[in-house]
Amino acid sequence: GSDVVESDLIERLKKEGVQIAIGHSSDYVRDSVDLVVYSPAVPKENPERVSAAKRDIVQMSYPEVLGEISKTRPTIAITGMHGKSTTTAMLGVLFEHAGLDPLVVVGTQVPQFEKGNIRLSSSSDAPFIVEACEYRGHMNHLSPQMVIITNIEEEHLDFYRDIHHILETFQNFVDRLPEDGTLIRVDNDATLHPLLGKGEEIHIDSSVIDTHGIELKVPGEHNRENASCAFAAAREWGVSNEDIRKGLESYSGIWRRFEVVGSYDDVTIVSDYGHHPTEIRSTLQAARDAYPDKKLLLVFQPHQYDRTKKLFKDFIIELAKWDGVVVVDVYDVAGREGSRDVGSPNIVAALKDLTRVWFGGSVEDSQSVVERLATDFDVVVVMGAGTVDAVARELLKKAP
Repeated sequence: GSDVVESDLIERLKKEGVQIAIGHSSDYVRDSVDLVVYSPAVPKENPERVSAAKRDIVQMSYPEVLGEISKTRPTIAITGMHGKSTTTAMLGVLFEHAGLDPLVVVGTQVPQFEKGNIRLSSSSDAPFIVEACEYRGHMNHLSPQMVIITNIEEEHLDFYRDIHHILETFQNFVDRLPEDGTLIRVDNDATLHPLLGKGEEIHIDSSVIDTHGIELKVPGEHNRENASCAFAAAREWGVSNEDIRKGLESYSGIWRRFEVVGSYDDVTIVSDYGHHPTEIRSTLQAARDAYPDKKLLLVFQPHQYDRTKKLFKDFIIELAKWDGVVVVDVYDVAGREGSRDVGSPNIVAALKDLTRVWFGGSVEDSQSVVERLATDFDVVVVMGAGTVDAVARELLKKAP
C-alpha cells in the first residue's frame, strides 16, 4: 500500500510484513494486483486509482470492503456521533473473553488486540463486530443483524445539511436490519427517539452497570453508557451476565480515548481524540471523576475550520469550563473545508474573560508553551483528532 507520510501506524504495519511506500505513484499498482482499496479521502485523480481505472482493476473504498465482509458473517455494527470506537472495542474484548472468537474492526488501536485495530477470527461464521462510520453515510454499506447507536447530534456539517438529514441517514441504516434484527440505543438521548427499527428494540441506560455490580477501569458517564450498550448486545447474543461482567471489567481502554500516557514532572499527561463540544464536555467530566480537586489544563487542537465555525458557541461554552486552555492552530482537513475565517485566534479571544487561555500556534510552538505551563497544573489533557498527540508524546520524552 501507500500513504503520504510516515507514522507509528505505518511502522507497525511494516513490522507485520506489509510493504508500504510513502507518496503515491502509478508504479505501485503492480501487474499482480486484482483489487485496489482506498480511503474515502483519496480522490479518483490519485495516480494509483487512475492506473487501476485504466487497467480495469476493481476499486473499492474501505467502507465498501467492510460491507462485503458483513455479507459473509453475522454482523454487529456500532455507530453514532461519539463513543463508536470505545463501544466496539468493549464489545470485542467482551466477546473474546466469552470465547466467541469474534472478528473485530475498530477505528483506533486497541492494546488488548495483538493486531491493534483488528482482531482476527479463526472461524468463518464468527460474529463480525465493526465500527460503522457515519460520515457521508458510510455505514450504509453494511448488512447488520444488530445495530447499536450510541448517540446522534449535529456533526459533520460539511456533508449533512442539518439534524433532519442526519436522522434520515441513520434511519436508512436502521432500515437495513432484517425483520428479526435488533436495534440497541441509549434511552436518555431524545434525538434517537424518532428512529424506528424493524424487529426488536432495546433501550438501555447506564444504570445497568450499577445493577450488575460492574466496575469499569475507564472513567466517565459516557463510558458507562458505552458499556451499557455492549452489555445489552452481549445479553442479546446469549452471553451470561457473569461473562459480561468479567469482560467489561477487563477492558482497559483504547488509543487516545482518555489515554493516560505518563507523567511530566509529576504532572499526569492524558491524550484524547475528542474534537467536538460534546466530547470536550465528556472528557472534562471523566477527568473530574478521575482526578477530583485537581487543576486541569487542556491543550486543544480544533479539527477542521468548518466544524470550528459552525459549532463555535458550543466550543466556547465547553472550553471555558477548564482551569486553563492552550489553543493550537486548527488542523486543516484537506477537501473538507469551506471558509477559514474562524480559527484558533477567535477561540482565544472569546475565552480570554472566561478562563486562563494561551494561543499555542503550531504544534511545535504549542509544545514549548505547554512545557512552560505544565507544572502550574496537576493534569494536562492533550486533545484533538489531528497532529496534537505529538505534544503528549514529546512531553514524556522531555520529562525531568
